[in-house]
Amino acid sequence: MGKLAGQEDAKILSGTKAGDLPIDDAPDYAIVFNLPHTFGGAVRVYDNLVRIHKTLRTTPAMAANVTKRLWEIGDIVDVLEAWEANNAKKIVS
Repeated sequence: MGKLAGQEDAKILSGTKAGDLPIDDAPDYAIVFNLPHTFGGAVRVYDNLVRIHKTLRTTPAMAANVTKRLWEIGDIVDVLEAWEANNAKKIVS
């Protein structure tokens, strides 16, 4: 999203009026876990991907178009287990 914002800023700085720019959405989103820190922030991961927010009536991640589906705890466990399997040698070393 930073690159997209920079491109829009460049258009404005070159003379385009902000009101003349189309409203765009970022083309791709990715969910990225900083896994060494995620274990301590597991509640935040759950709150953003699994728990339905009362006011939004969806998860914050879905409301922000970061994901199109409702995650389950098992999905988060799968991500963590895959990370552990790929990084087992690094953890042991």
